[in-house]
Amino acid sequence: MRNLSKVFKLPLFLLVLGTPFLPLKGEVRRSSHSVEQCLFKPSAEEAPLFEKLFSDPDLFESADQMRQAGFKVNRRVHEELMVATHPELPKYIFKKYTNKIPQDEQLAKYIHRINGALTIKRTLKKHKFQHLVVPRKGLYPLPPQYGQNTYLVVAEYFDICSGDDQGTGENGQRYYNISPAVLRELVILMHTLGGCDAWPRNQPFTRDGKIVFVDTEHVGQKPRHFARHIIPRLNPQMQQYANNLLRKLN
Repeated sequence: MRNLSKVFKLPLFLLVLGTPFLPLKGEVRRSSHSVEQCLFKPSAEEAPLFEKLFSDPDLFESADQMRQAGFKVNRRVHEELMVATHPELPKYIFKKYTNKIPQDEQLAKYIHRINGALTIKRTLKKHKFQHLVVPRKGLYPLPPQYGQNTYLVVAEYFDICSGDDQGTGENGQRYYNISPAVLRELVILMHTLGGCDAWPRNQPFTRDGKIVFVDTEHVGQKPRHFARHIIPRLNPQMQQYANNLLRKLN
């Protein structure tokens, strides 16, 4: 049997993967859910732990305050948003702005992020992608001592690779050595969504080889971020593949 890649003078993975459908750029409609539709309800077993861990009204004064309460807070606190985990609830990751940010502004941002996650989830399901995931996210209402309309974002925890955006880190190396199958889905999703805040730290690899969209705030925005901040971190062959596929999709 003749070598197809030699006949067509193309890398074999381009012929194997192909592009059976060409979704339109920004074709998805962003989800729009109310507070009630976004609520997270812990299980009967977990509810007492949630009540215990989130009982101190001063908990969200600062990242240091959370650390003193036993939370592991991401060292990168960006725009007053704290991202934390707790050993007693290992299945979840928690996101909360410090008390400096007005609660109504916080809630609007949380709902925006949750709607972004739902938009991605719907798109992944529609295209039956196998290598990309997005965490389930919901609003946990904090008790009265925090004040009215005070919420916390509870998200599904994923075991992600370390290194954030560092090319020499575990996550950076996964991107550099990305497989054609994973990259194909990533390019098509980014194109279909119309962009997002694309950085390796915002769409890190999980240790089982998938890419998880942990930052869902800017879905449908920042369409050039993927080409600027992700593609240059790939190996030369995969850079060529990604750029060729983007040109075809455009």
